[in-house]
Amino acid sequence: MCPNCGARAHFTEHHAHHVETHGLDCGPYEEYDEEWLTCGACGATTDAKELAEAQPDENACEACEHQDGTHEEHGRWLCDDCADSPEDIQEGD
Repeated sequence: MCPNCGARAHFTEHHAHHVETHGLDCGPYEEYDEEWLTCGACGATTDAKELAEAQPDENACEACEHQDGTHEEHGRWLCDDCADSPEDIQEGD
């Protein structure tokens, strides 16, 4: 789940290797690697730690937070009780 927009989106991984010359021709140079993720829904960037912290309990129902028997129904992760009564589920919540 994206920490920016809340969508269950596909994330694209990005890696970069940087060399900071600080305007010098012969060093010393500073090198570092950077990794980040981009949300496929909103384009926001995040790192793996922030993404992990934004994830809900993978077994929780999105409508009532019930912990058992969840499955994808109506485009959302729902427990059996909420999946059986779709009129109670508002799209986009």
